[in-house]
Amino acid sequence: MKKFMKGCGITALVLLVLGLIMAIVAGSMQGRKTISDIVNSVTGGKVQINLDGFKDFGIHIGEGIGDIVEGIGDGIHYDIDDNINMNFDNKYPIFSDVDNINEKFHGDDVKNLKIEAGGCEFKVLASEDEYFYLDGSKIGKMQCYVENGTLYIKSVLKTKGVFNSFNAAKLTLYVPANKTFDSLDVELGAGALELIPIEAKMVSLEVGAGEIIFSNLVTEDADMSVGMGSIVLKQFEAGKLNAEVGMGGLEASGDIRSNANLECAMGSIDLKLAGKETDFNYNFEGAMGSVTVGKSEYSGIAQERSVDNDAAKDLELECSMGSITVKFTE
Repeated sequence: MKKFMKGCGITALVLLVLGLIMAIVAGSMQGRKTISDIVNSVTGGKVQINLDGFKDFGIHIGEGIGDIVEGIGDGIHYDIDDNINMNFDNKYPIFSDVDNINEKFHGDDVKNLKIEAGGCEFKVLASEDEYFYLDGSKIGKMQCYVENGTLYIKSVLKTKGVFNSFNAAKLTLYVPANKTFDSLDVELGAGALELIPIEAKMVSLEVGAGEIIFSNLVTEDADMSVGMGSIVLKQFEAGKLNAEVGMGGLEASGDIRSNANLECAMGSIDLKLAGKETDFNYNFEGAMGSVTVGKSEYSGIAQERSVDNDAAKDLELECSMGSITVKFTE
């Protein structure tokens, strides 16, 4: 009953917010599409609205809407079924309710690194030799193995509960210094993950309600996805940067060699790039959000702008109700 009432209260709140949004921007085709995109993004598809035509017109609420903001005010609730799609491989050992673990893998066997974690405090540091080392404590349920050149590390709270520093698993992965990966893929449910300088051809970072801090990332292709949490990139170098932010935040400083595609629903993106504003062409679409590029600021309802600086690099910016700020070092 408590969960049902909570779901009803959240649903009422969602409907109220939707009503306010509709009253302001639903008069235009772009406004109607923007509303649908915002709601779909922020609720993870659990609430969908259709404002075009009579077929399926209205608001459609799926199961699990109460879990979207469950735990606000009394800690972060983590559920392995709701927060991260984690499949443990029965071919390899699965650790459960273990106080400590120590695992070792040879660096030559690893070309890719994939981390799936929830309810963890995770650090990636440099090892002193050619081996990977994984140390952990307070393990709820986890698995680590190498298959087809990929080192998989999976760790979650064993059952649903309130995530905090007392019940979180503590994990430290030691990576051979100067190791270059083909790909680095990180998915974080709730918790904190901090990474040392790593170079990989492709990097994907996805965070739900936690925080990822990455120092000195070097990659050709960076893909960032933020739900209600945050990603902080310190001094990155990327050929391309793609980022989607729901209600959380992305803060990054570094150098982009080709282009960036940034989408923000209700959160914030703060980007500081090497170079000057005229090094980029940019296109901007906004519904009710605000965008600042260099010294130019845009805000209001249903705006579209395009600036051609005859530059070799491009910025594609889409902001619904949040804010995007792009600054430059020069």
